[in-house]
Amino acid sequence: MPCLPHLIIPSYLARIPSKGVTEALKANTVAEYEAMCTSDLLRIVDLVRGELTGLQRATLGALVVMDVHARDVVTVLAAKGVQSDADFEWQAQLRSYWEEDPNGDRDSTVMMRMMSATIQYGYEYLGNSSRLVITPLTDR
Repeated sequence: MPCLPHLIIPSYLARIPSKGVTEALKANTVAEYEAMCTSDLLRIVDLVRGELTGLQRATLGALVVMDVHARDVVTVLAAKGVQSDADFEWQAQLRSYWEEDPNGDRDSTVMMRMMSATIQYGYEYLGNSSRLVITPLTDR
């Protein structure tokens, strides 16, 4: 398994569920997307059970925590019958999207969104620390 760049992992992981959920909401396929999220999560768990270096294990451990949270968000959306990307339950989530750079500094960049707020992701180095849990309280 290749070493994953720790600088882009948070934005990569956040971007994929945001785009996928938005598409699932528009297509009214949130329940199917939830099943796909669970399947993807189980594949990462299988990797964690294999032979890994310490760095790879720490990285995948952090990915599992973030994927569980993303899957749980989708589960809540499906359970509440959310059908629009304009619904409060979805808008209240911190979402990131890969978009054209509004400043023109690069071709594309990650834009973070929550409710009506939008900010460009700063690409700060977060390190390869473990993440114990993400809850609704720690998510804010």
